Amino acid sequence: MSNQFLNAASLSFEYGHQKGFTLSNTANASVQEAITVNKYVLTGSYFLNKEIFYCVSIANNKPTAIKSLKINENLGAYSNSVSSDTKFIPLDYSGPSFLYINGEFDSQIIPETYSDKIIFKINNFPAYSNILLIYSAKVNNKAPLAKKSSIINTSNITSGEILKPIICSKEVFTDEKADIDIVKYMYPNPAMPGELITYNFTIYNYGNIEATNIKLNDVLLPAPNNLNVSVNSKNLSRKDYSYISGTLNIPSYDSDFSISIPPAQFLQDSLTGIFTASPGMVNIVVSGKI
Repeated sequence: MSNQFLNAASLSFEYGHQKGFTLSNTANASVQEAITVNKYVLTGSYFLNKEIFYCVSIANNKPTAIKSLKINENLGAYSNSVSSDTKFIPLDYSGPSFLYINGEFDSQIIPETYSDKIIFKINNFPAYSNILLIYSAKVNNKAPLAKKSSIINTSNITSGEILKPIICSKEVFTDEKADIDIVKYMYPNPAMPGELITYNFTIYNYGNIEATNIKLNDVLLPAPNNLNVSVNSKNLSRKDYSYISGTLNIPSYDSDFSISIPPAQFLQDSLTGIFTASPGMVNIVVSGKI
């Protein structure tokens, strides 16, 4: 990246007993930095166990090669809210990593790995050239997942030819999504003809935003008669669900009744940094005689 400078000169003058003033045209010039760095990601957002692909682009604008270039990646380290001396690392290096020089594939590059960072070493960075480093890291259970949370990953670039470390960061925000799981069980088991059988559906939302317009469809086997249906212990009226030839739909297609599931709550252990999700939940109970 070059820095552009704009400048205009001012001029005052006299003629006779009068004074004048004028401005020159605006001249511009630029100063090219010796090393320029840019960082971006190939994935727009993150969630638990998702991989983030980072790209670090570096240009050597000097007429000489750079030796022993080091690219230090901090894997999103952030301070413990209780003790700033403790850092939590929300990313795990997963690899592989690839190095491109002037747009051409050069090699698969293996970093030095530590508990809190990875370090890539490039022994020869040619004059007037560009390198692109691409690596992947997986989001672990120390990453914040609540809505509008983010991970800030920082590159620290050094070498003998660079007077001061070059620092470049990229912030990635969490996915805003509902993450739904449903568990169904029946009791009693085994069931006898003429007995009351109960179908229990528990729906969980492990995501960070509300799930809305929930629709449950199930072909009940064995198919009971004289159904009783409840959502979160509240009995539904017959108009709010449909049950035809053993097929259950909640809510029914012409009902104004709606089901939503609140987002999960994410609680972090202040010692380990691990987040635990307490999911939003809806419980649906359907019972009838077989």
